[in-house]
Amino acid sequence: MNCGSSTLRLARRPPSIRLCNRYTGSTCWSQQPDYKEPMPTNAQLQAEINRLNQAMAGRTRVPKFTGKRGEDVREWLFQIENACRINGIPIEDASARLPGIAGSAMEKLASDWFLHLSSTTRSEEHTWGIFREHVLQHFEASNYQAVLREKLQQLKQTAGMETYNGEYSALIFRVEGISVLDQVLNYANGLKPRTRSYAKLGNPETLSAAMDLAIKYEVTHFVDDVRYRQSLQDKRKISADQVPKQYKPYISVVNDCSSRDLNPSILKAAPAITARNLDI
Repeated sequence: MNCGSSTLRLARRPPSIRLCNRYTGSTCWSQQPDYKEPMPTNAQLQAEINRLNQAMAGRTRVPKFTGKRGEDVREWLFQIENACRINGIPIEDASARLPGIAGSAMEKLASDWFLHLSSTTRSEEHTWGIFREHVLQHFEASNYQAVLREKLQQLKQTAGMETYNGEYSALIFRVEGISVLDQVLNYANGLKPRTRSYAKLGNPETLSAAMDLAIKYEVTHFVDDVRYRQSLQDKRKISADQVPKQYKPYISVVNDCSSRDLNPSILKAAPAITARNLDI
């Protein structure tokens, strides 16, 4: 090999350096010091974030996180993992890809924090498990668990079972160190009175068993309620058919009103018709 002045030829990660002397033609080898991966610059990190955004453009978008007070960082991390699953990306603590995906969804204060973390963390520590720990330590309030438990105790069923079960599950799976007994008691205490009584009588030992009892009660009594309302409507229809023809216009108005909302002036307009005649 022809060499001009003394040259230094380096591969990306060679075990040693080859030196060539122009006068003697001899070649010697010198041991290279351990190679260290240079820290990425902010510009390189931002370019990676932009690349990830473009790659995700045609798929499910990851949720944004700004780092402002009041944002639920655990919920955001859960949504990040869910979006990755939808896009076929495995969720592993050792994954070096997930932190970059999460960083691409950070904005404002959170984005600045991510760039600082990435530029000051060793490359071998850029894993999903370590990233999650850093995110929770920085953005999660110190009283987060206490707030969650308070929300859990205050949650009440105001709609159907599906809605209540969804709201309860979203809270309970983020509460740490809660016993199975407390899970069941908090769930039962938030149910509607009759459903709560039925669920407690069943003495469920797990949360899933308590949910099954509550759903069973609601479904059974929903059918009974529908049948009861239908029988009332049929009864009112029969009563209306027995009223003289001249009072028919008033019947349609009365049937459209519940007994709770019935205006006495409606009955006054037809003196011959009384609540007893109409069977309401």
